[in-house]
Amino acid sequence: MTQSDPEATAGSEFVKELETMLVTKLACRISHVRLIDSVDGLTLQGCCTTFHAKQLAQELLKRHGCSRAISNCLTVRYMGSQARESDP
Repeated sequence: MTQSDPEATAGSEFVKELETMLVTKLACRISHVRLIDSVDGLTLQGCCTTFHAKQLAQELLKRHGCSRAISNCLTVRYMGSQARESDP
């Protein structure tokens, strides 16, 4: 029988709390949020509506006690971009 690593469990709980915080604070601006914890730091994945929301998500992580390196891999998807493309 294997025992779980208490630090790994605490770390994963902290990552889940950060994910929940991002979804709560940026509900209309961010979706499909996923934080991946690795030796190199945290990778932030998902979609957002603007570059401002992308930067805001990263800043919120820093403000809520995340001192690790953050790789911000959020994809910016503009709503209504097809309508803008057809405008003369």
